[in-house]
Amino acid sequence: MKKHAFVGSLAVLFIVVLITGTAWARDPFYDRIHDQQRQIVHGVKTGMLTPGEADILQGNLDHIRGKYQQYKADGLLTRHELRRLNQMLDENNRMIRRLRHNSVRRLY
Repeated sequence: MKKHAFVGSLAVLFIVVLITGTAWARDPFYDRIHDQQRQIVHGVKTGMLTPGEADILQGNLDHIRGKYQQYKADGLLTRHELRRLNQMLDENNRMIRRLRHNSVRRLY
């Protein structure tokens, strides 16, 4: 009897950990922030971004992270907060893309 109760408890614990772990791992804003961070680092390594450009983009990303944590603090992201986060991430992504592809060419 004790063995069955123990196995049942382990099964419930496993399911709870699986559900909560999956919910955290599939956070779309975390994924987008992580992807933009990776793009900034890659741009600096390859020389596509100058250190000054990277500082600006990193500052934007840090600001977005702070807003995300602030919005999540009450446990609920409102539709307005979701829209604002997406707008900031979209704008930063456009800046990353634009700055990574601003090629310099000779005019003579």
